[in-house]
Amino acid sequence: SSTFAAGLTKAGIKWVGPTSDTMETIGLKNRARAFAQSLNIPCVQGFSLPKASNEQLLEAAQNIKTPLLIKAASGGGGRGMRQVDHLTDLAHQLQSARRESQLAFGNDDVLIEQYIPRAKHIEIQIFGDEYQQQVHLGERDCTVQRRHQKIIEEAPASCLTPDKALELYSDALKLAQALNYQSAGTVEFLLSETGEHYFLEVNTRIQVEHGVTELLYDVDLIEWQLTIALGKPLPLTQDEINTRRGQTHPYVVELRLCAESPDTDFTPQSGRVIAWRNPDEAQRVDHCIGKRVSPFFDSMLAKLIYTGEQRYITLERAAESVQKLCLLGIQHNAPLLHTVLKAQSFVSNIHYTQWLSQFLDEHEATHSPKSDSWSSQQALDSIDQAIACLLLTLPSSIFQAPTGRQLNGIWSSSGINQYTNEILVDFSAFSSSFPTWLASDISLEEESNQDYFVVSSQQESNDLIGLGQRELATHQNKWDEVTSHTSQYLSHVKLSKDFKLVSWEDKSGKTHHRDVIFVLGDQDSPHCHIDYDPEKINLFSELWDQSLLNSCQPPRVYIKSQLGHWLLFTKMSGLSDRERSLWLNNLDHEQSQGSVNLETIDHESAYLLAPLSAKVQSLNADLSKEIASQCSILTLESMKLEYLVAAPQDLTIQKYLVTVGQQVNRGHRLALIRYSQA
Repeated sequence: SSTFAAGLTKAGIKWVGPTSDTMETIGLKNRARAFAQSLNIPCVQGFSLPKASNEQLLEAAQNIKTPLLIKAASGGGGRGMRQVDHLTDLAHQLQSARRESQLAFGNDDVLIEQYIPRAKHIEIQIFGDEYQQQVHLGERDCTVQRRHQKIIEEAPASCLTPDKALELYSDALKLAQALNYQSAGTVEFLLSETGEHYFLEVNTRIQVEHGVTELLYDVDLIEWQLTIALGKPLPLTQDEINTRRGQTHPYVVELRLCAESPDTDFTPQSGRVIAWRNPDEAQRVDHCIGKRVSPFFDSMLAKLIYTGEQRYITLERAAESVQKLCLLGIQHNAPLLHTVLKAQSFVSNIHYTQWLSQFLDEHEATHSPKSDSWSSQQALDSIDQAIACLLLTLPSSIFQAPTGRQLNGIWSSSGINQYTNEILVDFSAFSSSFPTWLASDISLEEESNQDYFVVSSQQESNDLIGLGQRELATHQNKWDEVTSHTSQYLSHVKLSKDFKLVSWEDKSGKTHHRDVIFVLGDQDSPHCHIDYDPEKINLFSELWDQSLLNSCQPPRVYIKSQLGHWLLFTKMSGLSDRERSLWLNNLDHEQSQGSVNLETIDHESAYLLAPLSAKVQSLNADLSKEIASQCSILTLESMKLEYLVAAPQDLTIQKYLVTVGQQVNRGHRLALIRYSQA
């Protein structure tokens, strides 16, 4: 803030950034808008009077074309921003935007603007020194966004014509020169579908995506900031900067890896990180990933930056890289990033700021989860599923014994989610799905030294069947019918003593292996074999074998497939319906809408469950008073964002089970509700 910068200067501490006067002039969106208008830089229609009341905003909105966009004056990262399609919703959305802005920035001042549909979001990197020199370092295209927050940034912006690029550079420099701007800054614009550009704001700081510009121009912008703060001039002139553009890296794209669930409206995710490895294919990885992801900060975990000669080829390589990303233990958006990078509308560069939400709706409607890009049948081949079946069924000692044993059994896979790499192994439903002769329990044949395991994928049902060699011989005719599709053979399945590697031989005797990670415990605080010293791994082995027999917290195993994808398999058999529902957050559609989670007590009542780890911000309903469907019950706050929990249908709150300010984990009981009688 300008106050902070001025205080440091007064105390004799060197401030790395624009002067406090500059920040006072343009640090808030409403002031920056007024300053840009004074320079005849085009702005969208709006109302940005500082400290405007709701009444003033409501009155001004009558003269602005809808839809509208509410913005936090101090905002960034999509916080305090709301799209309003109808003026009747404006009052409520103003209150919500103010609360979120106050929470994130300590300032509830907001402004309103006309919302420009199908626009591109283009920003210009500027720099200046104390010798009245200001330069630009080109543009970044930040159009791919969710919740008004960028998730992909790229440069150059291929949507810009040379003339339009020069116009944006000129307006950005006009503003910088009028301010005698010093240090790093970003001037942001919207580019309409018809080619007009509009000023948005100035970010008076180095931005998350500055690495894109650093690689495009082969410079170190942090070093530039420090150099300028020490009173030295800009390291390069504008002509020298222009000459460096694209010489080392002609194209750069940055992907924001975030701890969030795209399947549930991008709700933040927190918890234990089991494993993380930098993707080797990335040119640069900036990350803050440790042992846990906290619910108290932003959801962004890492910036994955890829470079190349051509945009199309670089996007292909980045898509393959994020598909193989190793970040295990928490949900994240890498599968979504992969889907976006492969989307034809993105590759063809016809996307816009609201494209992602519309694309995801269309993608979900036209793609079966079992055939989607991340959980493709190619990645989830029968070998990985067979290995998971064995490891989640039989004691670990079986695979560490010196002599082979015959394995036979049957299993099915189900529950593949659209944007997560998880398979749920379910042994409970096979008896009704297959002939009786196949419905046998997993067993060991002590007298045999054979341990073949045969797996066949049935395309019609997408189920997998496994039989030992003895059953294969006994039921040869029926097995021939079942194995009309390609079969795989596994023999001598072994698990390394440190639990890190599983190996087997194929029919020709060739040895194969997979990296594996075994996980136990609840979803918020899991533990795995890598937590144990080698001399104490037997303790984990005992816990694992016990969990296979009886646990309300099902054992899981990650397997790194032949294609390099990490896949999570979870054994769901043995759980009661309630335990299964709680574990999966599976909801009856008739009982829930959006992200509302319910734990049913009977046909009249249920517990309302927290959809994410968060702090209770407010309790919004009166006890025992009927609440209409979709009306607010309470408000949660996580990672500086506000989440409204609404009634899934008409109901009454019998009792709140939490208090304002209380921190709750996902699945925590928030309230006891009673359904209204029809």
